[in-house]
Amino acid sequence: MTLLRIDFTIRGSGDSVPQNKIKITVKIFGGLEYYFYICTVNQLKPNTMKTYKSNLPQITLKLKKGEELNCKILKSSDAADLFRKIWDVDSLTIYESMICIFLNRQNNTIGWFKISQGGLSSTICDNRLILATGLNCLASAIILCHNHPSGNLRPSDSDISVHKKLNEACKLMDMQVLDSLILTEDGYMSMADEGLI
Repeated sequence: MTLLRIDFTIRGSGDSVPQNKIKITVKIFGGLEYYFYICTVNQLKPNTMKTYKSNLPQITLKLKKGEELNCKILKSSDAADLFRKIWDVDSLTIYESMICIFLNRQNNTIGWFKISQGGLSSTICDNRLILATGLNCLASAIILCHNHPSGNLRPSDSDISVHKKLNEACKLMDMQVLDSLILTEDGYMSMADEGLI
């Protein structure tokens, strides 16, 4: 059996080596020479960063003109009336959705945003979406609302824990959760009125 001596030779770009590859030469006693290529990862040069062909998008907040007039929210019934005007009433008994109203320091409405649309018995409350929207429109307070297609106005344990978690997150951003409503075809329930948040 012939003893192998392996010489690792790194060829430069002038040696017609495929890009991002290193040529390794294996010499065998007796004059035979074999070579193969292995892939390598290009290291970033100092003070450089990888760029892509697409342009970096600028993130902007766009407020669309709505159909409802701005108003001041003084009590839970004011909020429920406004949510009912915003909501697609035909969907109240079909699937759960979550909508948030954003307010300034005087409790005047800034705008509203649909957070999620779910299924027959649940929807998602994404605190990041709520906080991001509230910060972008410089809101001081929010009122959250989701519907129960079943017509049951009683909040689930999940409803209560989700809204308490949102309340804690909003406090870190100096935003206040004024209320969280459950809306049905025939009525509404205010968690603030019931002392649940």
